[in-house]
Amino acid sequence: MDLESDEKLAEQKAIYEELGYTDCSEIKDRNYFHSIYCRCPGGILVECAATAQGAFARDEDPSELGTHMLLPPWFEEKRAEIMAMLDPIRVPEGNIPKDAKKVAAATMTNPAPVDTSAAGVSRRKAEFVGGDKPKQ
Repeated sequence: MDLESDEKLAEQKAIYEELGYTDCSEIKDRNYFHSIYCRCPGGILVECAATAQGAFARDEDPSELGTHMLLPPWFEEKRAEIMAMLDPIRVPEGNIPKDAKKVAAATMTNPAPVDTSAAGVSRRKAEFVGGDKPKQ
């Protein structure tokens, strides 16, 4: 559930508590968003979140989003350990936003070749197969 503000998170927490849910967390600061977690009687954990001020652009320029690994400050001391567990991500140059290409060029090593086999294919329209027909 995506809520507009921390005030709405607090309201949602109050609703859960009014309904008798006792396993509802305080608001957690997740750097880019704030969350509360509530476990339902069936055991399902539900997260309600509100985007923090600045969202994902709060610690880097929007044109650089996704071009390098950012960690929350509390994980920086484990950066080497975390990075050692991850496989490198190769972003095809054709998928990099135009503004980010300069930054990506400086940070990417051996970029993957651009796959142009799907050039011109649109994923904005549904293609109906068999008995499924679009309503006219």
